[in-house]
Formats: sequence, structure tokens, C-alpha cells
Amino acid sequence: MNFKNLFVFFFLLFSCYVGAQSPTKIELIHADFLEGNEEFGKDVRRLIGNVQFKHDSALMYCDSAYLFAITNSLDAFGHVRILQGDTISLTGDLLKYDGNTKTARMFDNIIFRDRKMTLTTQTLNYNLATEVAEYINGGKIVDEENVLVSSSGNYLSKEKKLLFRDSVVLTNPRYVMNTDTLHYFTLTKTAFFYGPCTITSTGKDSSVIYCENGWYNTTTEKSYFGKKCLAQKQRAKTVG
Repeated sequence: MNFKNLFVFFFLLFSCYVGAQSPTKIELIHADFLEGNEEFGKDVRRLIGNVQFKHDSALMYCDSAYLFAITNSLDAFGHVRILQGDTISLTGDLLKYDGNTKTARMFDNIIFRDRKMTLTTQTLNYNLATEVAEYINGGKIVDEENVLVSSSGNYLSKEKKLLFRDSVVLTNPRYVMNTDTLHYFTLTKTAFFYGPCTITSTGKDSSVIYCENGWYNTTTEKSYFGKKCLAQKQRAKTVG
């Protein structure tokens, strides 16, 4: 075996070793009380009071929890909170967390925050590795000047991008947008819509725009409307 082949051999061997390394174990930082629970298994620990875990860069807090050592997972209850770095905060009532896949399933009274927006929903899946959040039972997102609601959606934290699907409504002080599919970038505050979309501006002489694809910047009000674009003025009704 020559030097070049030897180098390739050791490179592949090292790559396999790195890929085969075990996931990081969930670390218990604090609990007021700790006890075993044979009902769930000999390697299960029940934790009560001011419970705190650490997993890689994330900190997790709750009132009580079950820690499953063999599966590297936990169930957390009451005032559950996940902090990831100095930007992401996730709170809820119940958490099921898998340390091997770094996936968090949060339930009930969920608030997901980063520096640019706040998401509220009742069921949320969040991957701490990819920093992608998903809701499927309705959600509401609020940033500095917009409110967006939809039946389902994804938030890609690294890209600062929101993907909305089904019954999407974007409400701004100057207009309301209704569509089926919307991609929204929180940094540029630009909404890209795909499929039928209606934008209704507010004011005494409101206008209505119908279009089936395009984009709209909610701050600068610059826009592009493509397929089947129609626009009309609507005069406000006078009362009395």
C-alpha cells in the first residue's frame, strides 16, 4: 500500500469513527428531589422541583420530569422552558425530548421566541440541531408590525424564514392578505405568495388586489404581482 492509498484509508476510517460516535447524553444539572421509578424501568429517574437539564448548547427547565437513561430521552412537566443560545426560547406545559435525534415535542400553551418574532400554538415539533420548528394544528406569529395565522407552518430559524400553509392570513396596519401558501422572511419583512391571494388595503378608499403569485415587502410596500393579477378600488360605505 503506497502513501496515497494509506492516507485515503485512514481518512475513511476516521470519518467512519466520527459518524459512529454516540450522541451526547442528556445531563442532569439540578433537581430538589430525585428517586427511581421501577414502574417505568430500573434506569428511569423521577425528578421533582426546580429541575434543570443540559444537552449540548441547550438548557431545559421544568417543575418535574422523568429521565430515561437507556433511551437518552426525557418527559418534562410544568413550566417547561428550553433556551438555545441567546436567541431562541421555547416554553410550554409538556415536553417529550429525544436526545439522540435532538427533537423536542412540546404541547399546550406554547410560546416560541427569537429576536424577530413570537410564535404561539398548542402543538410544536422543534429540532434543536436544524433549528426548524413545525406546527400542524394552527399557529399565530407576531413580529414588529405583522400578525400571521395559518393552519400549519414551519419556522426555519437559521434562515429567518416562515412557511405558512392553509388558511393563511397576514394582517398589517395598512392591509390584510389572504392566501393558501405564504413564505415570509422576518429580516426583510417580505412575503412571497404562491396560489390564489387577495390583498385588501384599509382606508376610506380601499383597494383589492387578486393575484396567483408574487411578493410584497410589508415595510417598503414594494411589490411584484404575477399570474392573473386583478386590481380594483372599493369606496367605503357612508353611514347615516
